[in-house]
Amino acid sequence: MTRSLRTLLLFALAATLLAALVPTAASGARTMWMGFQDDRAFRELPDRTAWLDRAAEANATIIRVTAVWARLAPTRPAKPGDPADPAYNWANLDEVVKNASARNIQVVMTLLGTPPWANKGKGESFAPKKANMFKQFTKAVAKRYSGKFAGLPEVRHYTILNEPNTFRFLAPQFAKNGTRSVAPIIYANKFLKPGVKGIKAGNRRAKVAIGVTSPRGRKKNRSKGAGQHFPAEFMRGVAKACKGGCKFDAIAHHPYTVNAAKTGPNAKFKYPAVAFNNINRFNRDLKRWFGLNKRPRMWITEYGFFSNPPNTSKNGVPVARHAKFLRQAVKKAKKLGYVDMFVWFIMLDDSGAPNPIVWEASGGVIDRNNIAKPAYAAYQKIASTVKRPK
Repeated sequence: MTRSLRTLLLFALAATLLAALVPTAASGARTMWMGFQDDRAFRELPDRTAWLDRAAEANATIIRVTAVWARLAPTRPAKPGDPADPAYNWANLDEVVKNASARNIQVVMTLLGTPPWANKGKGESFAPKKANMFKQFTKAVAKRYSGKFAGLPEVRHYTILNEPNTFRFLAPQFAKNGTRSVAPIIYANKFLKPGVKGIKAGNRRAKVAIGVTSPRGRKKNRSKGAGQHFPAEFMRGVAKACKGGCKFDAIAHHPYTVNAAKTGPNAKFKYPAVAFNNINRFNRDLKRWFGLNKRPRMWITEYGFFSNPPNTSKNGVPVARHAKFLRQAVKKAKKLGYVDMFVWFIMLDDSGAPNPIVWEASGGVIDRNNIAKPAYAAYQKIASTVKRPK
């Protein structure tokens, strides 16, 4: 064998080994934040630190918490962009951020809930009178948790509102007897634009996700309180309202597949509703609608299923299948390659919540008797295989 031939063969072998070691885009996300959302367990219960310990034991690297404007600023601050203004009440939020950090758990903070003084008492789901009001609030939050304020840890991840394609969290959704869509315009101009600017002003390092959309919509009753946009319909309207003037780091979505007790994450949703089966189409459309150079990063900031027990309705999933669906969902999120965060809703079943109506009653990986369901071990195992982002 000649020297040149040996050199060529060695080069080919090295290239083959390198290709095997380097993951391709098809292999999915190399890193992903894995977390839980459970404000009750992590912020309200007497043994809340113990529940954060359980989250850490499950290999969670992030928790999602809500920062409700109306509760943080029940009276109007004189200097709303200053987190030191005495009108702000940060105690509970400070505590959970510090407790999470002590366990090496990051926080993704969802900003929502307009106070009465900002919109003449219309309700938390209605926009403030002026966009600058929300901007100053978000600036104060991001500045307080910039890592440079009063020794508090840094919060690096934020989302603007929660499921704003639903009347419950953003009103109104439609005008003129349901014939004109208005929620995407309100979201873009009163929350998205000022919110991103405010957060970045408070902490340039912070990452902001927009959308945070619910997976379903409704075509009927749009003139009534049941009005709800489909997620793809809503985000297309947001992009149109932005006119190329919106900046963000990611788009968040909740690909719940409720009423899918047999199919779970494999349920087939018809576009413009969005679940795992068509989230790739949604992602491609988002790139086009917002005029992006590449496909956007996505955060799954809520996902889960009811378990049976305690949910005995047709939507209750037997606990073994509940764990199976959790594993399937995480694997699907990883395989997509552009998902940077997966948050399970919730951690602990609420014994005081009605069954089977709300997620808090039966969506947890731990039951109301504080006994781990099979989903807890499933979460712990699969989360151990997901590398923590830097």
